[in-house]
Amino acid sequence: MRYYYKLAEKLARLQNIVMTILVLAVIALVGTLIMINQKPAAVKKRLSRPTIALVNEDFPVPFNQVTYNLGKSFVDSVSNDKSYNWQVVSRSVADRAYKENAVDAIIYLPQSFSRDLLSLQEISPTQTKVDYKVQHQSDDLLDTVLGNKVASILYDFNQDIVKMYYASIAGNVAEAENSMDSVIGKNTKLVTNLIGQVQMPFTDSIPNYNLLISGADGLKNVNQATISTLNNFTDMTTKRLLQTSDSFTKQGSYVNDYFDLQRQIGNQNVLNANKGIESQTKENQAFYFSQFTSQNTNFVDCVALLSPLKRDSKNDEPFEAYKASFSQLENKVKTYNKTTEETQQDVSTQIGKLASKRDALLTVEKALYGQFFSADLSITKDNYDNYDEQVEKSMTSDFARKALANKIKTSFVKGANLPLTEDKKAVKSIQKLVSQISVNASDYKLETLLANGSISPETKTSYENALKVIQNYATAYQLTPGQVVLAEMPGEDDVAKHTMSQKIRVKVPPQTTYTSNALSSSVSDVTIEETGRTPADPADPADPADPEDPVDPSNLPNSVKAKKENGKSKSRYTRQVKGNKELVLDNRSDDYIDYTVMLTVTLDEENTKSFDVTWKNSQNDQPIYSTMLTFIFGPSAKSTNYAKYVGLEQFDRLTNLFNKIELTANLIGTFYAAPEKPYTDLFDVKSKEGFENFTDSSIFNLYGNIPVAGMPDKLSKKDVATFRKQGKQKIKQVIALIKQIDSVVDSLEKDQLSLAVKLPEDYFPTTLQSLQDWYDQMTHLIDTNYQQYEFWQTDTLSSIDNIYNSWEIKEASLLELKNVDGPNFDGSALYVNNANELNDQLNALITSSNEASQSIVENAQTVQDNSNEFERLLASANTTQADAQKVLHNTTYLADTGLYDLNAIKNYYANFSKVLANTRTVGVDTTVIYDFFVKPIVAKNTTPEKKAQDDSQKRDYRSTLVFLTGLFGGMLLLMGWQKLAMLKMKREVDL
Repeated sequence: MRYYYKLAEKLARLQNIVMTILVLAVIALVGTLIMINQKPAAVKKRLSRPTIALVNEDFPVPFNQVTYNLGKSFVDSVSNDKSYNWQVVSRSVADRAYKENAVDAIIYLPQSFSRDLLSLQEISPTQTKVDYKVQHQSDDLLDTVLGNKVASILYDFNQDIVKMYYASIAGNVAEAENSMDSVIGKNTKLVTNLIGQVQMPFTDSIPNYNLLISGADGLKNVNQATISTLNNFTDMTTKRLLQTSDSFTKQGSYVNDYFDLQRQIGNQNVLNANKGIESQTKENQAFYFSQFTSQNTNFVDCVALLSPLKRDSKNDEPFEAYKASFSQLENKVKTYNKTTEETQQDVSTQIGKLASKRDALLTVEKALYGQFFSADLSITKDNYDNYDEQVEKSMTSDFARKALANKIKTSFVKGANLPLTEDKKAVKSIQKLVSQISVNASDYKLETLLANGSISPETKTSYENALKVIQNYATAYQLTPGQVVLAEMPGEDDVAKHTMSQKIRVKVPPQTTYTSNALSSSVSDVTIEETGRTPADPADPADPADPEDPVDPSNLPNSVKAKKENGKSKSRYTRQVKGNKELVLDNRSDDYIDYTVMLTVTLDEENTKSFDVTWKNSQNDQPIYSTMLTFIFGPSAKSTNYAKYVGLEQFDRLTNLFNKIELTANLIGTFYAAPEKPYTDLFDVKSKEGFENFTDSSIFNLYGNIPVAGMPDKLSKKDVATFRKQGKQKIKQVIALIKQIDSVVDSLEKDQLSLAVKLPEDYFPTTLQSLQDWYDQMTHLIDTNYQQYEFWQTDTLSSIDNIYNSWEIKEASLLELKNVDGPNFDGSALYVNNANELNDQLNALITSSNEASQSIVENAQTVQDNSNEFERLLASANTTQADAQKVLHNTTYLADTGLYDLNAIKNYYANFSKVLANTRTVGVDTTVIYDFFVKPIVAKNTTPEKKAQDDSQKRDYRSTLVFLTGLFGGMLLLMGWQKLAMLKMKREVDL
């Protein structure tokens, strides 16, 4: 038993452990089931107020003269629904939101939404199809819930459409009732208008028609009175015609007398005209003879004036009386000459003083050029006013910047600069090293050295990187690198001269001369040619316009005129090689000129040659840049030759070049990169700003200060422009003063020249003798020609008298009196018409008029006047016409009113007849129509099917968990029941 109890105790412990494990497992399974069935709060919130995208593609359509847009109505109705989060968007936006799970459902209203819904009156109405999509949820239950909500929305809208239909039908019926009431009222009004506006006017117009009939009867009674009146008029007319006939008879004699008088007047006019012609001829003769006599007398008088006067012998010495006064004039001339000499000396003294002042002003102008523009010019009185030329040449912003910097330098006490500045040769050392090496890796034959094992691939890459950094630095700072030329070598045993060539490119600014140093004796040939030119920028951005010094377009500088006339300035440049092999590039044009200098170097038995080429500005001896050219003859053909060349002959030279490459690259990295960084960090830097601003911790930015030489670059453009403007103004003022002095000096010099002209003291005696000689010659000439004049005067006057006596009087031609015979008028004559045709015609007219008057008198009758009756008849007719017009107007108005109302009733009937007319059409299946009324909208679920999930997602573990929970729970109950049973048994055993 004891073993049994021990076994029981062990089993009890094991049972307790197993029950504990089962209890924990059941708790874990129950918790897992609760968590699986528990939905997140976001999902609950989302399902409680889902987001639905509404795509409205509907177009408005007309229906019964009214435009409907049911899609917009649907949008307006759901916009106020707070149960859902509605978003009205386009189809593309909705589809993208659906793909991104941003919306729970999408409802699409098609373009034919309103048109299909309003087809209820057609024989076969169309049910509109509304598509919708529902976003798949985490389980099918949520899908079903969301789908039901969307279907409920469409069902509610279906009900709204049905309500709209029935409301429309009820409204049409009510409208029909109102319209029928209106029709009755309008018919009543029509009858009333017919009685008041048609019957009564016609009744009132009946007496007018009776009056018209009685008026016609009265016309018959007044006919006799009218005839009597006409008879009286006939008697009066007869008497007047008889009087007219007697008057015509009496006028016949007067007409005959008139024609006889006109005939006599014509004859008398002919006689008077002929007498007038004869008198005019005589008067003309007397007039012209008197005119000729007068002109002849004037001519003779004028000719007489030519007759020379008789000279008096006392007048042969007209100047004797004036000789006494000549001595006084000579004294005055001497006094005048003495005065001009004294005045001339004073003017000369003033000219000297003004010239000294002008020289002082020229010195001031030269000093101003040096002070404001650092220009050392030779200012003379011939070139002091070349202001426009100096503005383009010397008075630029660059020179002004330099001058302002010099002035600042002389104004401050110079102190020691920090070690790594341009003044301490740090940057200049880098630039000098750059000028001694080539930046092209191919010039060093690195591939050949690598192929022969002289350098390793890592060394080759290091040199290439260093040359790349140096090349970027030279480009950024516009430096000219040196040249290294490695040439081929002939055979090992041959001694030959090796010739190498190298090109140097130089750009010379406008109006500048570059001069090189004396080249090495190894240079055997030099060729210089111009390879390009660049027009200078006409507008200097650092040179603002001077408002007090505007440019006169009519007085432009010569360079600007040349550019305007020829498109660019003329090529005015020279190039030469001096005897000491100095190269001179003289650019006197206004363009930047590119020169290419070809240097040919001859190596005798040498394998390498290096020399410097330095360029300087000849105008101010300022160095421009310097470069070192290295020519290396590289032997080839045999490896032993190569080894001898590299390892022995040129080992020091090549090592020196590679050391310079490393040194230059390291200096650039040390100066511009961070202290702990290598120079390869600057591999991609290609601008000056990039180097200087690469890092704030560089030595350039930490220790650099403003050097004296770099001070011009730090000056602002505004200060330079102000300084330049001040200098230009002062120079202009000095030039203006010099011009004033020159103007005064020129005037004084002219006065001095005029004062130098003296009057000769023997002027008057000499002049008097000349006049005496001239007078003697003229009197002799007059005496010689006088006799010829007398002969000419006698012949001329005799000829005029003969012409005058030869004139004769021409007899007058009298006019002849002729009778007019037809249309011809030939010859000079006076024509008269003695025919009696007009007189006979007038007499015949008088006779015929008398006979007509007698005939009218014999046939005249009288008629009675009935005008009053006609006026009454006309008045009655007018009244009748007005009444009839009034009736016509009223009838027309009534007819128009009736037609308008009839058209309105017809239109209403046409609309009302369409209400449910399709249900009354014979042979139509009304079931479809009634189905449309019940459900006008058919919803179609276009939700795509759920994508197939993997087994882990597709398997539902809840059944397994429930099974395990039941299993573990059953095991726990069994073990608990067994434990209770064992406790009970133990208790019984103990008892």
